[in-house]
Amino acid sequence: MDARPHRGGGGYHGGGGYRGGRSGYHHHGGGGYREGGHRGRDYHSDARDYSDGHMHKDFRRDGGRSLKRQRCDEREDIENRLNSLLIRIGDKSQSTHTLESNLQGLADALEGDVTNHRTQILQMLFQCVMQLSLKTPVYGTLVGLMNVKNTDFGNEVVLRTATELEKAYLQSDVKAIKLLTRFVGELVNACVIHPVAIFSVYDQLQPLVTAAIDEEKDERTRAEARQRADVFAYIVLATLPFVAPELAAKTPDELGRLLDTLALHFSRRRSQTALSVLAVNEKDEVVDYLDKTWAQLLQLRDEGWQALSVLKPSSALSSILTQATRHEFPVSAWSAGPSVKYEGPHLVFRLFDESKTGVKDTIDRFLLEEHIVDLIHFFRSDHKTCAKLLLTALPTRANPEYLVVETILAQLFLLPKSPFRPICYNVLLADLCRMTLTVPPILAQAVEVLFERLETMDIECVDRFAEWFAYHLSSFDYGWEWNKWESILSLDAEKPQVLFLKDVLDRCVRLSYWERVSRSIPESFGALMPPKPAPATTTPGTVEEQNDCGAMVKRMREKQTSDQIFQWLREIQGTHDAKLAMVLHALLLLGSKSFSHLLNALDRYHELARAVINNEARRVQAINAIAQFWNLSKFNLIIALDKFMTYRVIDSLAIIQWVFSPAMLPEFVHGYVWEILRNAIDKTIGRSQILETELSACNRALVDKGITDMEGSDAVKFRQTRDALELVRREHKQLFFGVFQRFCMVLSNHLATCEARGANPLDSWYRSAAGHMKEMGRRYNRDMEGLLDSLEETLQTADLLDQRVIQQFKLVAQCRYH
Repeated sequence: MDARPHRGGGGYHGGGGYRGGRSGYHHHGGGGYREGGHRGRDYHSDARDYSDGHMHKDFRRDGGRSLKRQRCDEREDIENRLNSLLIRIGDKSQSTHTLESNLQGLADALEGDVTNHRTQILQMLFQCVMQLSLKTPVYGTLVGLMNVKNTDFGNEVVLRTATELEKAYLQSDVKAIKLLTRFVGELVNACVIHPVAIFSVYDQLQPLVTAAIDEEKDERTRAEARQRADVFAYIVLATLPFVAPELAAKTPDELGRLLDTLALHFSRRRSQTALSVLAVNEKDEVVDYLDKTWAQLLQLRDEGWQALSVLKPSSALSSILTQATRHEFPVSAWSAGPSVKYEGPHLVFRLFDESKTGVKDTIDRFLLEEHIVDLIHFFRSDHKTCAKLLLTALPTRANPEYLVVETILAQLFLLPKSPFRPICYNVLLADLCRMTLTVPPILAQAVEVLFERLETMDIECVDRFAEWFAYHLSSFDYGWEWNKWESILSLDAEKPQVLFLKDVLDRCVRLSYWERVSRSIPESFGALMPPKPAPATTTPGTVEEQNDCGAMVKRMREKQTSDQIFQWLREIQGTHDAKLAMVLHALLLLGSKSFSHLLNALDRYHELARAVINNEARRVQAINAIAQFWNLSKFNLIIALDKFMTYRVIDSLAIIQWVFSPAMLPEFVHGYVWEILRNAIDKTIGRSQILETELSACNRALVDKGITDMEGSDAVKFRQTRDALELVRREHKQLFFGVFQRFCMVLSNHLATCEARGANPLDSWYRSAAGHMKEMGRRYNRDMEGLLDSLEETLQTADLLDQRVIQQFKLVAQCRYH
């Protein structure tokens, strides 16, 4: 399904309102509908009726093609108008007409079209239910009103809902399950189905809870079962407030049993605090999101199930809706395979309190946050429309800007990873700032709060914060109230705020150019700017070696082959290390103009580079040479190392040795080091995945062709791919063992050294190193399946490792169960 409503006939459109075709209900002020010049189906009665006696003169001329095209256009126009009506109903309006009267009018207008356009109406209705979930009560009530006059249509909606729910469950689509279950609740409210129907849906999900109680299973299996149980809890918490008043009145016993099941789950589950964006201190309450929402649901029950953020159009129309026939909700036994994996829980993230948001910290805040997250999910590809909806469509009387900004930042900082790529949230926040003058100062307040709390912030989120803030500055001409941060210029260079600003300015230079950024910030902040990017101009080695390097550059510019240059290298005087340095310097010099120049040079001479960089020690030496060449541009260093890995001139194991070498340890406080390490790990994982796919394809080819002769070309390719995969898997294991063993060693050495000097060991360096070890554990926990237990055992028995570091590693090991 397209993530955006139909644009051709009334989808969301540019200027903030909604644009639709001419219809019997005219849109006012972005929202309601009023009765127009046509009623029912008459809104498309202007289509011409050509009879045989009055045939249009063009019909004979083109064989009727004009008439066919016109009828096709008319049909498409009608469908577009129907789409527009369904999309726009329930929007905020300045009209004097109530939502209930608009719903009755729309039900009348659609009634006559159900026969001819049933499929179109059903398809658009369910698309709206899924993508405009904040209006689910509106669509449930609309179906109820149509069910009063056309029970067949009501029954068809019920059957379609049951089918879509089962499909979503089998596909492990938690969001779809939530939204469709919420729609089932609204069908209950609208008297389309019996109240027991929603309990039958909850009953289908309840085995997820009972599976989590089996203590005979191993820890991993139990952890995954607990996650599935959390999904049941989440779906109930996100849907029950919409239908609870009706259930409390009609089926109180069943509602009580459902709440008892939830209470049992929450009494047994373990709250998650290892994924906190902000560390614990007197300002930060680290609360599990589900635990918090469960408490809010109990509060809602005690207050009579009256959620302020839930629309209730069915209540005002109950006298009409109760006249309809209620349908049975069909439920067959659902089953989900053991490989089903759900997203783990996350923690409450708060920047603003009730005095700012205007929303109490009750279930209403949870539901509004859910609406924001769902809108981002479905409309992220149309970010301008998404921003407009976030500002105008939320069902709250409070100004939504504070809550919108906080929720977007919460999604950006969500651990272990954001739902979408950072650029999604970057662009959305920039759009919000451009659309209204109220968002920029709110966003500035959020930045100030985060900036002040950098010292307690998860180190991975600090990196994300720096990346977003650099993008945001570049989007708004680097305008910022820099004078507010003047005081940090006198702080120690290792303070989190100073390191953060250095990282931000370095990223700004990547997005623009050094001179542009330098002249856009106050002169006093110039000390935090990175060096002006430039390659090393000095050729390494003796005078004779420098002359030979110049000769090599000349040969490369003449496009001599790798074999010709390698033969020449063998003839000249000098050590192997000197020749290695010459090859690297020549390649880097040729590629220094642009990334495409570097790619061209490597594409032509990667075999020459591999020939001289032929063992692990020389690969580390090569990395050192590249780092020296691009010492003044860390971004160029990141790109260069990535390209050398792509051409397999260097490998990830050599990167690890270099990153954890004594010379690089002081650089641990800078973000570029971790970008390089992540790139190296990602390369290895990517190669493994590619080879697994190729091996599977080779195996299928052998089976399909019935090949038993293992000497044929297909069999040879199979063996080569299998051997390559085994090699990469060994590298994969060495990679993760090497990373975490070295993390523990350097952290232990740091603690011992600081304590011997009487210094505080828990400094910025330690925060960065320990924080990024934790990040690696979160990021690659599924890639390390089967390795963490043996790695933990190895570290526990290792000499000279500090127990505090072992404890930090155990936090990494816990991530496998999130």
